[in-house]
Amino acid sequence: MAPFCETGSAEIHEVVVSEDARSRDAHMEVFRLRRDAYRYMGGDLYGALTRSVVGGALRVHVSCGWKWLLRLTFGRRDFGKGELVSLLKTAGLTDDDLRPFRTANPDDIFYFLYYGKRFDVLRRLCRSAKRRSEELPETGAAKIEFHLVAPEDSRIIASSI
Repeated sequence: MAPFCETGSAEIHEVVVSEDARSRDAHMEVFRLRRDAYRYMGGDLYGALTRSVVGGALRVHVSCGWKWLLRLTFGRRDFGKGELVSLLKTAGLTDDDLRPFRTANPDDIFYFLYYGKRFDVLRRLCRSAKRRSEELPETGAAKIEFHLVAPEDSRIIASSI
């Protein structure tokens, strides 16, 4: 028996679940994994994560935009503004930072963080999504990494790594 792990196309132990082609391409540019390691999540992220782990993945990268990152952090599609404010406070924002956004659209908050160069907060949010996803029974012992992709220039701007 060889002292290393053979991985053929049927057994890929590191996969990328991406929200769309833009997120996939952003990840490919940085990480350059095998092309067959990339999968689309479509509308069913948890299903894509579960299928990847059941398929033998030991490490799953999730490459996604702001809305998907929030959905994964909260573990559901819809969440309240109060929940978002609380999450952002734990990620390092103050009441003064958040005051203008108490009734704002979550997209407005993203642009405040992105153009305000609050990448520290975005990284903490990626780590929150990572923790939440790794706690799911369906993901087993797989390591999950999150990569947040900017909508304007399609590049990774924050990561849980």
